[in-house]
Amino acid sequence: TKLAATAAAGSTTLAVRGDVSAWPQGCAIGISATEYPSPPRETETEARCIVGAEYDPASDTTLLRIDAALSHRHFAGDVSGDPGGHWRSTRLAAAVALLGGRSNVVLRSTGDEAFHGGGLVIAGSEDGRWIGRGLLADVDIMGFGKHYFQLP
Repeated sequence: TKLAATAAAGSTTLAVRGDVSAWPQGCAIGISATEYPSPPRETETEARCIVGAEYDPASDTTLLRIDAALSHRHFAGDVSGDPGGHWRSTRLAAAVALLGGRSNVVLRSTGDEAFHGGGLVIAGSEDGRWIGRGLLADVDIMGFGKHYFQLP
């Protein structure tokens, strides 16, 4: 998920988008650097542990309480572009990821970079009938299904 509001250095709470109240207490989370308004001199990504969570359905945000104060500011907000520039405004927000309690999986195709692609069969059978089901959560799938290399 991403921050719903900027988290100041010294804060022990994070407002994040969506309902993540099921994230287990005691598990580690990572809070990414946003590098706004200018790149920092050092990496500002931080890890903390969840000590509590409260979901607010009215705003669709979860307030995460963390075990230690943040060392750095983590930005979330709208940023205006230059008048007449390529973009008028954009929303920037630090990513917040669950690091413990679930598998962190990355599926990546391999082989010659010029002809990469891949396939992942989640459910089905050799005769083409759909059977079973699959659930993928917290998985990044990269370099699969390039235009001419898709599975039928």
